[in-house]
Amino acid sequence: MRMLNSRTLFIYLSIMTILVLGLFPTQDIFAQDAQPNILNSGEAVVSTLDADNLARVFLFAATAGDTLSVQASSENGMALALVITDETGVSTAQSIDSSATGSVTLENVVVADAGNYYLIVFAAPGVFSPKEGTFEVAVTTTSGSSVILDAAEATPAVVEPTVAAATAQPDVVAEDSQPTAAPVVADTTTTDTTSEESLVLISGGMEVTLNWNAAVDMNLEVRDPNGESLFWNNRTSSIGGSFGFDANGLCEVIDTEPAETASWTSGFVPTGSYEILVFYRQGCDTNAPVSFTVNGTVNGVALDPITGTLPPPQPNQDSVYVSRFELDADGNAFSVSGGVYTDASLSILPALPAEIQANAQPIQLDSPVQGLIDSRQPYLAYTYTGNQGDVISATMTALSGSLDTLVQVMDEAGNVIYFNDDFNGTDSSIPSARLIQTGTYYIVATRYGKEFGGTQGEFNLVLSGPSADVPPEIVNLNLPVGDIQVILTWNTNADLQLLVRDPAGEGVFDDNPIAISGGTLLENGNVNCTVDETQPPLSYIYWPVGTLRPGTYELDVWYQADCSDIRPIEFTLTAIVNGEVAIVETQRPVLGQNFVISLEILPDGSVTAGLGGYAGGSETVSYRPEIESAIQIPAGQEVFGNISGQNTFDVYVFDGLAGDIVTINMSAVASTLDTKVFLVSPSGIELADNDDAIVSGPNRTTNSEITQLLLPEDGQYVIVATRYATLFGGTVGGYSLLLRQN
Repeated sequence: MRMLNSRTLFIYLSIMTILVLGLFPTQDIFAQDAQPNILNSGEAVVSTLDADNLARVFLFAATAGDTLSVQASSENGMALALVITDETGVSTAQSIDSSATGSVTLENVVVADAGNYYLIVFAAPGVFSPKEGTFEVAVTTTSGSSVILDAAEATPAVVEPTVAAATAQPDVVAEDSQPTAAPVVADTTTTDTTSEESLVLISGGMEVTLNWNAAVDMNLEVRDPNGESLFWNNRTSSIGGSFGFDANGLCEVIDTEPAETASWTSGFVPTGSYEILVFYRQGCDTNAPVSFTVNGTVNGVALDPITGTLPPPQPNQDSVYVSRFELDADGNAFSVSGGVYTDASLSILPALPAEIQANAQPIQLDSPVQGLIDSRQPYLAYTYTGNQGDVISATMTALSGSLDTLVQVMDEAGNVIYFNDDFNGTDSSIPSARLIQTGTYYIVATRYGKEFGGTQGEFNLVLSGPSADVPPEIVNLNLPVGDIQVILTWNTNADLQLLVRDPAGEGVFDDNPIAISGGTLLENGNVNCTVDETQPPLSYIYWPVGTLRPGTYELDVWYQADCSDIRPIEFTLTAIVNGEVAIVETQRPVLGQNFVISLEILPDGSVTAGLGGYAGGSETVSYRPEIESAIQIPAGQEVFGNISGQNTFDVYVFDGLAGDIVTINMSAVASTLDTKVFLVSPSGIELADNDDAIVSGPNRTTNSEITQLLLPEDGQYVIVATRYATLFGGTVGGYSLLLRQN
């Protein structure tokens, strides 16, 4: 074998130090002879990798214009990585067996200059496969050259190579900068139609550090393009990541200048988005807003700092800032500032409604569609035409990458009427969503953080119709059979109240467990936060056989206490009439919300489910188109109206002056009506509402009153007279309305 001269040996050592020692900094990779094996074109060579030989280097010759290929395979399925460089250390080609097949190739590599070239073979980092074993490798050149050129014939300058140089901003080159060697990138490039990440060799590693200056507990989390997270409770990742000290964790040890760091050792890492999450967990010595800075480096080059301010977290709500940095296939990296992302942000669209509508593609029931979400395309939209009362389900499942899905349903007016972030892990599902009116709806497939986020990947989206099956979790509960059975189950220790109001207006619930009509509360799960750890929570109201009464039944689920269990809650409400499933609703309320739906039983025994939804403010009533034809209500004069299934609200107007004081009374005068009244200012702001004027005690009432309200401006005020839960309620009847103004 030809011995290497001092110049060639130095170049060899430099290349190996940069490319391989960076990958295995604690190992002696030069335990093998400091002589690379010579490869002749078309001849296979067998070699081994083990604890003493973490990389093997081969030397071959090529002529200008040669096209070469490399094939390497292992006997035991060991995943291999290949790097070809010229004598100056500049990368010519590279590949990695990212799927751990035991075989890797380089094809159609064109050589620009004649000379000596090095092939470096090592076990692929970050791939779950053996790191030791025997392999076979061969290089084929079109010229068939097998002569190693002498130093006199090939005397390149000794250039210390730079691998995967990072920049703070993309596509910006200083005037006095010099070209650097191309980064080492695996041959699995990303395209516009796939989320498969490429891999880039980072010799100098990567680091993300969170700094803040307050005695509060904050947390850093970084999600890589494979979907792995580094944070205080997950301190390592398969691509060489590690997480450092949990600063001010649980407020046990306070540091006035705390910092948390996620770092990655030198090696192959996936390109794409690295999502940065900053959480404000709790105040320690203070409970004020806190400013922070996130600094990052890639291959030793600093990224632009990311700065922000987070407010203290509210009960049962995260306070989180979402941003990211991008690592390109050419090794360049740049940071992207984000923003505060509260729980309420989940219901905010990723773009303007008009843009979503313009870009939406049709989707059919039970016909899955696939798409890609990344930073260039943070959402895709689909359009569906449905009828009032239709029940649909939308399920979005990640197929690849790190994608943390979020699915939303938007109506024609641009309102998000349903949404879900995490239904099963990071996949999303909106089950049994009832459409309020006939029209066009838009299914928005996006990700957590939307335009701020950093997760990416392909997804599958399925829009399906209703299911009339009894949920499996209640099939074997051995509940007594009744003419009407209402079952509520949920997944946490929270206290959910189930109330069913019968056609006479009497409610069956924990304060009134037996109604005159026969309705009976038999099970009342987690009442007053009393948790039975032996079984999931269950509430059950039923009318025994023989007590069926036609009319409208109103079903109400109230999330009244979390019982110190802050997990996201999901409940299933099932109604069965005469043995047939009439309602199956799965919902995810927030604390304090009431979900309401009605059930109408006709004298012939047929059953119709009404619209279901959350009781809320005046935005749940489409009253604005009615203002122009609204009745002018005179102060001090009682007026009368009627609320029915066809007329769920009435609109009245009056003129007011800033400083006027008004009182509004709405009282039921017939049937089961549970009144509710809203007052809206001339500028369209809801000033007040009332459901029950007296909510407890012997004088408790379902009549409504807005008392002694000071008007803030001159102009026309709007009164909306309606019922509890408006569109979703089931009570009906006549009412009287009285305005007092002074």
